[in-house]
Amino acid sequence: MNRTCTLEEVRAELAKWKPAMALEVENLSNGTQAIERLWGDAARKRRHNNGRATVFPGVATCAKKPTKWRARAVVCGTFIDRNAGDSLTFTEQVDVTSLRVLLRQASMFGLTISSLDVSVAFLNAELSPDDLSRGICCRPPKIFVEAGVCHEDEIWVIKKALYGLRQAPRAWGTHRDAALPNCPSPAPTVRRFG
Repeated sequence: MNRTCTLEEVRAELAKWKPAMALEVENLSNGTQAIERLWGDAARKRRHNNGRATVFPGVATCAKKPTKWRARAVVCGTFIDRNAGDSLTFTEQVDVTSLRVLLRQASMFGLTISSLDVSVAFLNAELSPDDLSRGICCRPPKIFVEAGVCHEDEIWVIKKALYGLRQAPRAWGTHRDAALPNCPSPAPTVRRFG
């Protein structure tokens, strides 16, 4: 069973959480290339040279899973201006009634239904050119700094739809809709009865 941990619980076992936090930073910076890490003079220069850049706080969500401990870094979305950037922040989803009709039809005709789950879905989606030029940044979560996996003066230049950004669902929807037609799918199978 998964259990979300409070920051007090994480601080009490910070040494045990450090590998999960380091893995998250590694995945964000090198794996998905969702962030560019800057600190010291490079961070100061970036903020000074881009007057449009906004730096938001980052927060951590930490959960104990049966086989591992998971630490996620997200943007604290409560600080993001609702009018900043693209006003279209939603992504299209299947209407539940349509889904029920599809499932009923598949059942009636003996069709096979498939679904998929995309791991770290939002981090596959690029931000819009406007968001990239604006320079959305965040500070790493304070608990990551306390654990020693991030520098105290570090900022992250966000390059992909990091969780917590208002634009993330829309960016993911755009990316998903462009990528799905190119994905291989199994040939439909029809079972005839009678």
